[in-house]
Amino acid sequence: MKPPFSTRAILVLASCLLLGTSASGLDEGAPLTKAEIVNGVSKAMFGESDSKDIKSVSVERFSEGEPIPDKLTIVRPNLFRNDHRGGTLVFDGRRAAWVRRERDEQGNVRPPEMIESTSWAHFEVDIAILFPAFFDYDSELRGVTEIDGVQVYELQVVLPWVGPSPTSLMQRACSS
Repeated sequence: MKPPFSTRAILVLASCLLLGTSASGLDEGAPLTKAEIVNGVSKAMFGESDSKDIKSVSVERFSEGEPIPDKLTIVRPNLFRNDHRGGTLVFDGRRAAWVRRERDEQGNVRPPEMIESTSWAHFEVDIAILFPAFFDYDSELRGVTEIDGVQVYELQVVLPWVGPSPTSLMQRACSS
């Protein structure tokens, strides 16, 4: 049974401008196929490298007001590690845990702790934010819509924990 995940995650890829007609070499009026969208995003993100050759991704991000960045690491398709000031979170596609925690208020060492399965879907979403899920999982071209005056293609990806609609993760790749 898939855990509930009430929030529909919508992502607008940062490669919108690079996937436009000039980058893809496609006719401006011609609708894109799913393969063309995925290939365009791959080229925008990785240049001439094949997305299958990218085995891991690491990024550092600063949370608002925090002087030290979190370091997020993904090993494809579904291994996740988040090192931040509160400790280290990991997800292996089947379970999640705190493997290291900061000491509690009394200075006591906190042991590793499993994370409830109801939160596992959030790890999949975090992975998909950093590395588009349509590179690793089947997707369906749902159509074209408009966001802030820009036409976008919707790709629906059914992830193991997030599941299908209405709890699906929608990846949107801009067409212009």
